[in-house]
Amino acid sequence: MAGDEPIDPLEDPLARERDRGLGDIPLRASAALAPFSETQQEAAANLLEKALLAIDDGDDARARRMVERAVALPYDEREQAHPAALVAEQAMYDAVTDAIEEDPDEDWLDAAVGTLTHGPEEGRLAMRDALLAVLQDYDLSEPERRRLRQAMARVPERSELHTLELTPAQLTDTVLGVLDGVLYFEDGYEELGRLH
Repeated sequence: MAGDEPIDPLEDPLARERDRGLGDIPLRASAALAPFSETQQEAAANLLEKALLAIDDGDDARARRMVERAVALPYDEREQAHPAALVAEQAMYDAVTDAIEEDPDEDWLDAAVGTLTHGPEEGRLAMRDALLAVLQDYDLSEPERRRLRQAMARVPERSELHTLELTPAQLTDTVLGVLDGVLYFEDGYEELGRLH
C-alpha cells in the first residue's frame, strides 16, 4: 500500500521530531501557542508603528506611552522573547530591506553606513544586527559587503535585543532608541533620494 511506506526522517523534519522519543508533544505545544504569539506580535507591531509616527511628529510622550504598552505585553513563550523587542528588531530589518529592494542607486547603503556611524546608540546596534541578516539574505557585491563590514566593525558587539534580559524600563528605553534609529535611517535614505 502506498501510504504504508516508511518515512525518511532526513527528508521529513516532522518525522524526525516525532521519532525523538517524545513524539510530537513540543510540536503540539508550539502549535497551541502560535495564535497567542501572533496576536502579541501584531499588538506590539501596531503599538510600535504608532510610536514611530509619534516620534516622527515630535510627540515623545505619546511615543513613550505606546512603547510602554508594547513592553507591558506578556513574554512570548513560543518565540522565547518579548514581542516589543522582536518587533523593534524587525522594524529596522524591514526598513533596510525595503530600501534595498527599491533602490538601484545604493542610497540604502549610504544611509545604513550613516546610521552605523552617526545614529543613536540603540539604532546603531539594531542596524548592525539587521545588516548581519542582510549579509546572509541578500546577494550584495563584494565592495558593498566590504563597506558594510568596515562600518559594522566600528559598532560594539552585543547580543541581539530579543535575547537581552532587561527590566521593563530598560526595554522601553532600548526600543525607543531602536525606533529613533529606524527613523534616522529612513530620514537619511529619503534625503539621499532627494539629491538625485
